[in-house]
Amino acid sequence: AICDEYATNDSRFCIVHKENQGVSSARNAALDIAKGEWIGFVDSDDWIENKTYEVALCKAKEYCADLVQWDACCFSETGDSKKGKKRVSREFNIDLLFYYFEPSMCVKMIRRSLINNLRFPEHAALSEDRLFSLQVYFACKRCFYIDSPLYHYYMRENSASHSITEEMFMQEVDVVVQMETLCSSLNTDFLRFIYSQKREVKIHTLILPQEPKFQLCESLFPEINKQLLKEKSSFGILFFFISKHFYFISKLLISLWKQVYLCSPKKRQD
Repeated sequence: AICDEYATNDSRFCIVHKENQGVSSARNAALDIAKGEWIGFVDSDDWIENKTYEVALCKAKEYCADLVQWDACCFSETGDSKKGKKRVSREFNIDLLFYYFEPSMCVKMIRRSLINNLRFPEHAALSEDRLFSLQVYFACKRCFYIDSPLYHYYMRENSASHSITEEMFMQEVDVVVQMETLCSSLNTDFLRFIYSQKREVKIHTLILPQEPKFQLCESLFPEINKQLLKEKSSFGILFFFISKHFYFISKLLISLWKQVYLCSPKKRQD
């Protein structure tokens, strides 16, 4: 009723009433009818700064960018808020994808003409943004990153990202496999980028479910396990204890890791 009232009073609004079939289905329905020059997404529990799209549009015009993305803050029902990884505002292209890739479509504004027939995978309940984002990056000649938290994620304790099943993890694995196939079709070296995506799936098996799935973490993408053990990072240390089946120590490290390093599943950049 609120949406319909807005549409009645402002012709710029177009309201679609449809059965709840997930976020990807809703976004695809919007893409099917979108007519604007630029596309952006805001999830229902989140909020943006008043000038988010004004700032993004100015950068798009200044740098002739096809895509503009920005930083985000995460906050929960306790009121905590943390910023993601620190990066410098700059122009970038797919050669810098390892540093500037963001799976979330909520921190981007994209030129609609470049999306064409691209649509979100409606079968994926986890990482539905990830493959779509990669395809969008590849379609863009020039991108610009704004080092400013223009988007605010609201993380509910009972949200979908806190009730993940093993089947959903396998859907995420399938998405990363598709990303690897897409990257291998290009002449640019994306080995480091794909490694980071496989690594992130392993991390998700530890921080997204209520109880960490240690055996699943080890079994997914086993080809990167040796490289993980060589990492001098917090996750590298954690994975060492997991590989030795020291699960009690691993649980303690995960608890500490969440408190110190993690903003949210959407913005984790360790």
